[in-house]
Amino acid sequence: MKCVACHEGTQEITTTFSSNWGDYTLTIQGVKAYKCPECDELIFSPEEARMIQNITAGFYDSKLREKPEYINVEEVADLLRVSNQTVYNMIRDGRLKATKVGREWRFSRSDVESLIKPAEGRDFSVAARSYDVLTAEDEKIVEKYYEELKDKEEQKCREE
Repeated sequence: MKCVACHEGTQEITTTFSSNWGDYTLTIQGVKAYKCPECDELIFSPEEARMIQNITAGFYDSKLREKPEYINVEEVADLLRVSNQTVYNMIRDGRLKATKVGREWRFSRSDVESLIKPAEGRDFSVAARSYDVLTAEDEKIVEKYYEELKDKEEQKCREE
């Protein structure tokens, strides 16, 4: 097998694969790979890459089960990668549903996650607006843009 970086020959080795997930480091020992002696590039076979993906996906799924159903302002801000003030603004203008428990706001995790996932059947969502719907003109512009992208991808596939 040739190195994808420098095109030199590679040697089959057994190595350790490590990946960081927040506060955790996932380490998999005994992974077969090809190593370039010239540039030290590691190349994994499709089978090994799939195995790594399956293990990390299992780790990710186990973390999903540990997530609480209701979260606070700080957790929402972290999930959306915005400031606490932005979260308060989103509550005030109706973009985010919240319930006040005592002196603190609580949010349904699924409601918050739905803000960052596209609506079913749509490839786009509204970001950083003071309202939560696209105007008809906005929607036409976005749909036209995606049609152009789709046409370019189809053209590219036909050329290959």
